[in-house]
Amino acid sequence: MLELRLATLGSRVLAILLDLTIQLSGLFIVLLALGLIGNATGASIPGWIAVVIVTFLVFLTIFGYPVILETLWGGKTVGKRALGIRVVTTEG
Repeated sequence: MLELRLATLGSRVLAILLDLTIQLSGLFIVLLALGLIGNATGASIPGWIAVVIVTFLVFLTIFGYPVILETLWGGKTVGKRALGIRVVTTEG
């Protein structure tokens, strides 16, 4: 049986806050860039398409970020790596 040290509540919360800050900052930058590009080119899309695009980007950011990073980085996101914690299975 493996003996693993559990992450404290404080370190988990800080990791989540750091990850959330990165996610929201990235989403803000992408949406700002899309808005500036659309404004500069004079492109106009229907409102419902804009809602679909924004909804997809929010979904991808909130759910894709942890899944992709934890898969590629061995159970760690940026916040978890900064605080030295990671996700493991019950088998370790």
